[in-house]
Amino acid sequence: VLVNASGEPRPRRATSPAVPLADERFRLVGAFDLFARRNSFTGKKSTCGDEVRALAGLHAGESGHLWEAMMALGAVYEARLGSEAALKRSRTVTALGHYARAISGLRTAIDKGMSGRRRGKGPAPEQTSILWTTLFLGLFEVR
Repeated sequence: VLVNASGEPRPRRATSPAVPLADERFRLVGAFDLFARRNSFTGKKSTCGDEVRALAGLHAGESGHLWEAMMALGAVYEARLGSEAALKRSRTVTALGHYARAISGLRTAIDKGMSGRRRGKGPAPEQTSILWTTLFLGLFEVR
């Protein structure tokens, strides 16, 4: 039992149930897809969302930074669309958490990539993931 400063029991606040990680990821990637449909990065009629999601899925362990960047953009886009202040704050905090994890993963991927450069070959899928992550984090910064 929690008590206030005078020693009286404090009423419990109603808390919302924790959102399962898979549901949150699904929701944020959906918001990212909406963001990608409303903004053209490639100049093509089709969006980059499916292409980037496939790339991130192929290299999920190595490209966690790409998933995190996508979810950061999705969360910040949700915050921007929301009208309730508490929801905006919550989505912004979520976005910043994904952004921080994307930055950390990106730094690791770049460090790892610098030590194992491929000479005379096309870009490795991880290098492509690094480029997409960098773009998405830049978009996050200018939100």
